[in-house]
Amino acid sequence: MSEFKALDGGKPFMQPESPFFLLTEDEEGNVSYCWWDNEEGLQEDAVERRSNGERIICAIEISSCRDVEIPPEYTVDDFIEEVNSAYDDAKEKGFDSIVLVVETDTEQTYYINDTEDGFQCDEFDYYFEDLDSIAETLFNEKIIGKPIEIRID
Repeated sequence: MSEFKALDGGKPFMQPESPFFLLTEDEEGNVSYCWWDNEEGLQEDAVERRSNGERIICAIEISSCRDVEIPPEYTVDDFIEEVNSAYDDAKEKGFDSIVLVVETDTEQTYYINDTEDGFQCDEFDYYFEDLDSIAETLFNEKIIGKPIEIRID
């Protein structure tokens, strides 16, 4: 096995500032990096940067060169898919009156009702023509926290 040697005869690599390294790119293409002493700090920073529109280029522990798992972001598309799945499940069970209950990790609860006039949620003063529209609007405008359960009521 070959040994790494520096061209100047010194140490082949610079000692990292800390063992955890985060490399990101913002929406304008600017690249930034941060060093962290622990994985938890790196993950919190990565999640915050991603929510601010930055792209995670890499997140690694330098001492072992292993990838650090950043929890996947829960998106509006994920929410719409879960709402549709719960609604389809209710239809398959033969319910004629369907109310979907959305519970979040902040203990907030939201209700989506299937009515004769369209889909309705008590968070809005109007009806929606389709389930995708109400789910998207609810997720983007009203939901506080991350949905943890969507069930039929």
